[in-house]
Amino acid sequence: MITIEPLGAGVSLAGQGQGSNLDNAEYVYCVDRGGTDNLSRYIHVTNSSGGNARSFAINPDTDGIVVRKQKSDKIFSTTAVGIGSSANTSVFFTKVGNPAFLYDTKY
Repeated sequence: MITIEPLGAGVSLAGQGQGSNLDNAEYVYCVDRGGTDNLSRYIHVTNSSGGNARSFAINPDTDGIVVRKQKSDKIFSTTAVGIGSSANTSVFFTKVGNPAFLYDTKY
């Protein structure tokens, strides 16, 4: 089980122009609440000047994931793999504290 501590409100960061470091977040919870087209969305992390892009896809209506990034890195979503692709508003990002993995040690 993963435990997360929300440290802010969920926001849509649609496209490179809205990329944000989310108040210097190191851990960011990402969830795609799905558009009607049922297509994957792409999460991009860039350095503070927009370079060194790292990207991955998430499927619509999946459970959320936690992304670890440098505090100054920006994060945002698009509808395609290119960082300059169309903006997407179905992915929401929330700054969270360091996730804690809790295991039941009885088993």
